Amino acid sequence: MVKWLAAGDLAALTHAQPADEPLALVADLRDPLILPLLRPAPTSSDYDDERRPGASDRGWFLARRAATRSLVALFTGCDADDVVIGYDGPGAPRVKSGSCHVSVSGRGPLAAIAIARDPIGIDLEIQHSDVEVIADVLHPEEMTALSALSGEPARRRFLEIWTAKEAFLKALGTGLNIDPATVVSRFEEDSSAALFLARDGVSAQASFHSAIFDGHAVIASCVRLPPHD
Repeated sequence: MVKWLAAGDLAALTHAQPADEPLALVADLRDPLILPLLRPAPTSSDYDDERRPGASDRGWFLARRAATRSLVALFTGCDADDVVIGYDGPGAPRVKSGSCHVSVSGRGPLAAIAIARDPIGIDLEIQHSDVEVIADVLHPEEMTALSALSGEPARRRFLEIWTAKEAFLKALGTGLNIDPATVVSRFEEDSSAALFLARDGVSAQASFHSAIFDGHAVIASCVRLPPHD
């Protein structure tokens, strides 16, 4: 599964050996404990990528990129200044130096970053009281399950479903080029979700993490694809 990290876990991680276990950090980039991750100077490719259109707030792009490079360095045991990250054709971040996979999600200064040896995806959403259930992105099976809930539990479950779908599609490398309504999530007793891409049977397990930043609840989902045989 995935090892979830908060800002307070980073000091111990800096002394850890290079890891094989997937890591997922959820943090506020304004937190002083995050500063060590923000030290790598931007590369020319970082500046180029900052100018590209993106779903996440570009005002925090360079901070997210620096933190991602630092986490890759911790994960692989290399120097953060040697880590080069760029975009692939569909627009997902890819490590150009090394053999690990990354995924990034941001909402202003809040960031979620995942790193693994196998393809991985992560997504982050803030749970507001005005979150609406969007039927168009849901599989009929999910709509049936959500119909039994209302109010805050329904909003939270919808965000769990949505973040898990986004993380899954990121891990697949397609992003929203695949209709998220074709992905079905089935929640298990431990609140993890088994995910399936309905049209070709691809499956993976989602891991969830909750946190509070500035009084706002945050939900993150991380999905690592199973290793190839």
